[in-house]
Amino acid sequence: MAEPAEPLPLVRIDAPAQRVWLGEDEIHLPPIPYKLLAILTASAGRVVGHRDLTEHAWGPGWNPSAATVSMQMRWLRAAVGEDATCPRYVVNVRGVGYRFEADRLDPASVFAAAPAAVPDGLGERLDRIEAALYELRDLILLDRQTAPTAPGGGHG
Repeated sequence: MAEPAEPLPLVRIDAPAQRVWLGEDEIHLPPIPYKLLAILTASAGRVVGHRDLTEHAWGPGWNPSAATVSMQMRWLRAAVGEDATCPRYVVNVRGVGYRFEADRLDPASVFAAAPAAVPDGLGERLDRIEAALYELRDLILLDRQTAPTAPGGGHG
């Protein structure tokens, strides 16, 4: 007769401290897999759509490829000791998003308070400022590449 399987360790997250445990063992995640885990556990038991996942993990305006998202999810799954062929914590709901199994979440988890609402129009203005800064950086780099070289090998 086969012995009963050991119960799976629960995932506990302390979002304000950005710490994660699998059972009693603390696990260290890179920033993107951590952010993915944070949004999935905050919505445990519910499907989180691809758009919400990418906006939370990469920020608004970024649109990582499906392959990039899948790779980050593989890293997250590896950290909790599973793979996509036998999901026990993170389930892919094909064509929709991912779900963290609610019964795998430690009730002692602590989630950050919801961020304050961004005033109307502020997000768009910040996006334009960020785009302008990137454009300025690119112009500076281009200028450095095309600047004539002064005698002695340095830029003039």
